[in-house]
Amino acid sequence: MGFEGAISVTHHATDLSPCTEYIFSVVIINSIDLPGPEGQINGKTDVTPPDAVDDIATTSESYDNVKISWTEPATHCFPVVYNITRTLLLRDQCSDSESGNFEVSTTSDTFYIYDDMHAHSTYNLTVLPYYGQHEYKAVTASWTVFNTNESVPTEKPGNLAVSADVKQKLTFEWTMPPCTTRNGDLFYRCTFVKLQDDGSPISPKEENTTDTILTYQSLSHYTNYSFTVCAYTSAGGGPCDSVQARTLPSVPGPPSQPEAFKISQTYIAVAWTAPSESDLGIYEINGYKLELSSGDVDLKIIPVSDVLQYEMMYNITDLQANTEYTVKIAAVNEVGPGPWSDSTTAETLAYPKPSSAATVPSST
Repeated sequence: MGFEGAISVTHHATDLSPCTEYIFSVVIINSIDLPGPEGQINGKTDVTPPDAVDDIATTSESYDNVKISWTEPATHCFPVVYNITRTLLLRDQCSDSESGNFEVSTTSDTFYIYDDMHAHSTYNLTVLPYYGQHEYKAVTASWTVFNTNESVPTEKPGNLAVSADVKQKLTFEWTMPPCTTRNGDLFYRCTFVKLQDDGSPISPKEENTTDTILTYQSLSHYTNYSFTVCAYTSAGGGPCDSVQARTLPSVPGPPSQPEAFKISQTYIAVAWTAPSESDLGIYEINGYKLELSSGDVDLKIIPVSDVLQYEMMYNITDLQANTEYTVKIAAVNEVGPGPWSDSTTAETLAYPKPSSAATVPSST
């Protein structure tokens, strides 16, 4: 490289490459453009840190694996070594208790592979090129944020419990698996099964939910059911938990609408039939009760326990003559009274009107 016309003793060369040796030649030219002898001097530019890396990219083959790659710095003096720093930002997307935990690895390649990542977690990955004993580091580290894939849960749902305090209804509740064991966005696969007397399952029902509570209604009375809940992510199912429960026994259904017969001025007879077999409930009927009213006035409820199974009849006494009464019936078992039947009306007999006085014939 030459510098014609330089008249100063010193000259500054610019735009040179770092850590590169150059040969500088100096020739003195006189006034008639005749060059003198050439003088040479060698010089080397200073060592500078490498540039930052470009084109950081990440690829993953599984939830616990990530490959981070980059391109070599555009400018560097010596073979480059890279510090790779992995910092955990969020574990399982639900806890920052481990936030800030980091580790540093070193490589001379332009990629690095981790195979011990936590599932469903967020990391910061940085690449810092350097050479020497770390005295020449890039001014800026290049970085990227990486979210790992989901994996299957490693713990079952917790605290599975059942509430069976309402007839024909079962409610199941549970809690999420602990954080760091969920390994993804959770949903639950639930299986609800009716059990026969020998314990064999029938009529299974399967459904998915993101809630932690499920209620089943209109169930059979006093019947065993099984419930299983499994934690799932997009990667598949994890451990399950199960519980069995029995529904409450049932009261009887309503009897038939009673028939009422007017017998006398002070009592009427009422007859009815028992609830159908499908409405008897788990316990046998041990009695009935009658509700008697007149007009808008509820007069009394009469317990009836001495009726025969196929001869359900009762005489209601101490009534007012010539009065309309309404009657309805309910069956009772050990659980309690069932619903009322449809009502019926009957009217007691009236007392006969007194006859007029007999005529006494006159004497003649």
